[in-house]
Amino acid sequence: MTTLLREKAPSEKPAVAPASTLKKIPSGIKQDIAVPKPPPPPPPPSPPPPPWAVKEPETGKAQTKRGRPIGEIEIDAWEKAEMAKIKEKHDKVISEIVSWADKKKIKAKRKLDKTEGALDQKRAKAMRRYRTDIQNIDYVANGAKAKAEEKRRNDELKVKEKANIIRQTGEFPPTCSCF
Repeated sequence: MTTLLREKAPSEKPAVAPASTLKKIPSGIKQDIAVPKPPPPPPPPSPPPPPWAVKEPETGKAQTKRGRPIGEIEIDAWEKAEMAKIKEKHDKVISEIVSWADKKKIKAKRKLDKTEGALDQKRAKAMRRYRTDIQNIDYVANGAKAKAEEKRRNDELKVKEKANIIRQTGEFPPTCSCF
């Protein structure tokens, strides 16, 4: 029995091919028949690329970090809202400046009326003082108005620049400079 086991060792291949690949040969003829080898199996398909490497087809809309598209309409709406806020703030500042100037002018006028009852000399002096006060008030008010106009232009420019950045990158820029 040991000889039989040695003859059929697992490393040896059987000398007989499967029955389906053999041709029947007449008993009197000996021939070497080449059995065709089956074609090699196709290579396994390559794994799909990771999600971060997949490029989405360009649809003309920018993507935020959360994957929600930001359309041109949303950017325009945001820009208009920011411009409206700036205009409202500017109008409030201007109205405060005008109100301040009016109060000062009224106060100066009362002061003039109070001093007009005195002699002509006092009247001329009071008139000079009134004109000087009005000039100073107008000077300060005009300077404040110019400064407010410049701030408005700068704020509008910043909003337009942010809107352009959003259009280019598709993301709102960070607003917090926290560490």
